[in-house]
Amino acid sequence: MNIDENAVVDRIYEAALVPELWPLTLDQLCAVSGSVTGAAAFVSPQHGARGRASDVVNDAFQASIKGAQWRESPRLGLAMDMPPGAFARVHDLLSAEALEGDPVEQDLRRAGIGFQSFSSIAMPSGDMALFTFERRLADGPHGVADIARLDALRPHLARTSVLAARLGLTQAQQMVDTLASIGLPAAALSAEGRALAVNAAFEGTLVLRPAAFDRLSIAAPAADALFQQALREANAAATPSVRSIAVPAEAGSAPLVLHLLPIRGAAHDVFARAAFALVAMPFGTDTAMPSLPLLHGLFDLTPKEAALAAALASGKSLQEAAVLNGIRYSTARTHLEHIFQKTGVKQQTQLVLLLQGARPLPKKT
Repeated sequence: MNIDENAVVDRIYEAALVPELWPLTLDQLCAVSGSVTGAAAFVSPQHGARGRASDVVNDAFQASIKGAQWRESPRLGLAMDMPPGAFARVHDLLSAEALEGDPVEQDLRRAGIGFQSFSSIAMPSGDMALFTFERRLADGPHGVADIARLDALRPHLARTSVLAARLGLTQAQQMVDTLASIGLPAAALSAEGRALAVNAAFEGTLVLRPAAFDRLSIAAPAADALFQQALREANAAATPSVRSIAVPAEAGSAPLVLHLLPIRGAAHDVFARAAFALVAMPFGTDTAMPSLPLLHGLFDLTPKEAALAAALASGKSLQEAAVLNGIRYSTARTHLEHIFQKTGVKQQTQLVLLLQGARPLPKKT
């Protein structure tokens, strides 16, 4: 097969800017190295792993990194201790006995994979980027020429890993600064709940406190339990939805609703660490309609859903909201079910309470 390796290099750097290109990039790297599957992952022994694999194995790969098996595999130790600079074949470094007890090896064999080569790249954050490529058992291990081609591309993989991580943090800070400009306290969080970027308004809410490993926790214990549960559920969901947590008034702080918003595209991005935006909003005390653009942006509501939600938040019944918006009651019921799904609530009263908090905090004078 004739492969333009210059085109592969271009694709590697494009994937840093357009994360949706990682599957295609991995496919091209597989073609270069005679592999059947490949994966790119961002690994932290303390905070977990995330990544993307070739389409044919990505579902199994995602299940594996969300579980505990990768932590129990001797491959993690190999990757952490491996001197930088080259790809290596797992079967050259682990004994037959170690492979038999390796849960990752068992997963690979069930998928018809017999051999794996990998390289790890140390990141400025102290975490690690990891690239793996696999071959079928019947095809034998990667040959010397296959490894040499991967080694030639490794410097580009290393540079794009660092570039993508830095771009992700820059974008996270820009996001929370933009929210601050319209009066919204906000933080960008990793999937594990670590604060990657916060704006000044968020720091002044007095409802959060630092926890172990740079994670955030809520000062009110009951609200913190809901926050930690929301993180776990959002990470486990195939399509994360908005999660909202009511925070009661504490000494020196007003009652708030915290909205945990999944960042679009984060599931595709191996190296951009921000997975969620955490936005703080006060409980509303008046009956004015929340901003339709704000409802649309926060909860991904359609224009019709946003208009119905705003009417409900202003105190209208569902029948009155339907008349106000010129739609049938049955249509309003359908819209309401979609709104429930997107906001994560199950009752109309919960929805109204949530949406009455969907206003920016008043600016301090």
